[in-house]
Amino acid sequence: MPFLSGEVIRYLCSVDGGDLVIPRSPHGLEPLHALYSKSCLPAIKKVLEKGKKRIILFFKDVDAVEIAGENLANLDPEGLSFRNINTPQEYFALRDKVKPFMAEGVLPIDALLPLSARSK
Repeated sequence: MPFLSGEVIRYLCSVDGGDLVIPRSPHGLEPLHALYSKSCLPAIKKVLEKGKKRIILFFKDVDAVEIAGENLANLDPEGLSFRNINTPQEYFALRDKVKPFMAEGVLPIDALLPLSARSK
């Protein structure tokens, strides 16, 4: 997740209550951006002992606070915080897309958005 937003992280850290604070983007829950309390460990252990590996499987067993995307929209309007890179190909594609702008010392937000979402 190369475009983490300090503002989004600070907002999540400011949320009171819950063993788990997790944002929801238009694409669903964002577990890589979640805050996990140590009190989640027993529920995580229980899921792992059952041979399960999906992180979201323990969410129902803890006090989870879900942060709606609307609450984050003013902090990260383009949702770039949740953009991730999973493969070398995705890394190279993103690198090639932003490289020309980095030489100028400027990275316009439109360079990071899919063509369909770019401003006109």
